[in-house]
Amino acid sequence: MNPQSIRNNLPISQTRDARERIRETFGKVELSPSSYDTAWVAMVPSKHSLNEPCFPQCLDWIIENQREDGSWGLNPSHPLLLKDSLSSTLACLLALRKWRVGDEQIKRGLAFIETIGWAVDNKDQISPLGFEIIFSTMINFAEKLNLNLPLDLDIIVNLVNCKRDSTIKRLWQQKNEEIFSNVTHCAMAFRLLRMSYYDVSSDELAEFVVEEHFFATSGKYSSHVEILELHKASQLAIDHEKDDILDKINNWTRTFLEQKLLNNGFIDRMSKKEVELALRKFYTTCDRAENRRYIKSYEENNFKILKAAYRSPNINNNDLLIFSIHDFDLCQAQHREELQQLKRWFEDCRLDQLGLSEQFIYTTYLMSIAVVSDPEFSDARLMYAKYIMLLTMVDDLFDGFASKDELLNIIELVERWDDYASVGYNSERVKVFFSVFYKSIEELATIAEIKQGRSVKNHLINLSI
Repeated sequence: MNPQSIRNNLPISQTRDARERIRETFGKVELSPSSYDTAWVAMVPSKHSLNEPCFPQCLDWIIENQREDGSWGLNPSHPLLLKDSLSSTLACLLALRKWRVGDEQIKRGLAFIETIGWAVDNKDQISPLGFEIIFSTMINFAEKLNLNLPLDLDIIVNLVNCKRDSTIKRLWQQKNEEIFSNVTHCAMAFRLLRMSYYDVSSDELAEFVVEEHFFATSGKYSSHVEILELHKASQLAIDHEKDDILDKINNWTRTFLEQKLLNNGFIDRMSKKEVELALRKFYTTCDRAENRRYIKSYEENNFKILKAAYRSPNINNNDLLIFSIHDFDLCQAQHREELQQLKRWFEDCRLDQLGLSEQFIYTTYLMSIAVVSDPEFSDARLMYAKYIMLLTMVDDLFDGFASKDELLNIIELVERWDDYASVGYNSERVKVFFSVFYKSIEELATIAEIKQGRSVKNHLINLSI
């Protein structure tokens, strides 16, 4: 039936009722339930215990809303949205496996993935935004949870990683209009690519070298945000490269931002703090320290101004602040526990007998946080801190703290690793050092074999030699 016939056949009262229902929808934003978003919320741990979900009702919803074919996603689904179903289903399976519930739902969900796995690589299917990057990350998460996905992981992960790399290098090589029509996007894309070790040229920023030209070009360059992003990008000159473009951008953007600070030219505290951080070389900061600064300067009632002032409740709201604080506190608690583990290791290994101060534990651990900050990399963080201490001990011993006979004894112990007991120790100092060195390498080899599924022990020993 066409619109005209509908219009002719509708009674006036029904038209009036429809109009009233439409009027009632004004001001309301209603979205279909999102299995994908619900799954990620379900994975948030409780502030009271890392072993319990913060929102158990989300887990209940996941269990109750699995479709007959074992999947989750938009209901009713569409034949071109299989990638969306795969993404939503995998996210729900991760949530269920993380909290060790829903074994039957997990079984049915894995069967769906096995049936539809071919769609990951299908170009005719509609891809959710960022699918190539997010799906590969979820596959890695599934491996950590020992969720055995019925996919050819080598092929799928390699394929997705290749797409991820080509997607990031963004669009940049194709001079994507969304990036290059906006100075903020262009500067940010350049910065992210260089920080990810892509070989991108600063020539694309050449038009911003002259301050007068920058301000004369268009009214769209009216906010300090564009200049801030340009300044961040200008700090990423390659060490061995004399980059006149970035040097010139750095000079005038620094002068501009410093003048804004002197004149109190910022309308909100957060903008001022961002600029102060950027002028101190933003890329040398620790991620968690930066998070702490953002939490401190976050304002729920912050606003932006374009043609008119506006405030975004999706960006500036108290719930985001609460979650950020909760996440930061959980991370801090984990760091404190790791620090206690290092202290116990230091005492058990009697490292004070080798001249190391207990204060050195804090120094090495802070270095490990700066290098490996993500909470899930606890093993790497602890081993990195131990490695720094071991390296320091080796350096001290070979710089004169140990005698020649002791050094030769250490070398022989390492060379005859599996038969070290037959070598013996020249002194108590050698015994203390080699004992901790041996245990640390063996521990690292064991962890690596669990993570990688192969032995790297001989490789580590050869590096030591």
